[in-house]
Amino acid sequence: LNTKEKWKTGINVLLFAVTFVSILGVIHTLTGSSQTFWGFAQQSAFGQTTDSGELRYGGPIAESNIWGQVLVSVLPIALYRFAKAHSPQSKLMAASASLLILLAMLFTQSRGAFLALVLVLIFIAIDLRIKSSTLLLASTAGLLVLFLVPSKYTERIRSLDIFLPTNQDSAVSQDESVQGRREKMLTGLAMFKDNPFLGVGFANYTDNYWS
Repeated sequence: LNTKEKWKTGINVLLFAVTFVSILGVIHTLTGSSQTFWGFAQQSAFGQTTDSGELRYGGPIAESNIWGQVLVSVLPIALYRFAKAHSPQSKLMAASASLLILLAMLFTQSRGAFLALVLVLIFIAIDLRIKSSTLLLASTAGLLVLFLVPSKYTERIRSLDIFLPTNQDSAVSQDESVQGRREKMLTGLAMFKDNPFLGVGFANYTDNYWS
């Protein structure tokens, strides 16, 4: 990618490939088919399940969280294509690619990817200096997508309110994923507090975890 033309071609290939794989993922998920389309639309191979116990969509790498992050990293390309396109045909293609990638990302049910998407959209809005009316219209469209997508594909995302529990009961009901990560981060902070300069030594986090 050492020339502008090659760079553009590489971006086009990337966007086409991810959109194509997203189409397969959307079909696979919405139809509930066991067809993985040559391995491009797999369920999680790491036991990542929904709140109802079903394996989550993991894309060609069969890992829901990482595939969700990959989709979030490519989605801005499609959004910028839509914003910068001049012809109606180009805008329609970019909008379709954006919608398909967004749906595939939602189907991974990765909360981390969803939070990253929210931040990315804020930065894009600032960078493009989007008008408030346009921003309101886009936000409304995004909410419609969330409402139209079956709830079983967005239930994990809607559980994000556990990061800000409003009462003791909701704090206690945190799921194992969030609670486990919270405990690990607090433990790391406690180690830093006790050993702020020299630390506990390379790879000694596990040995010091319980103490």
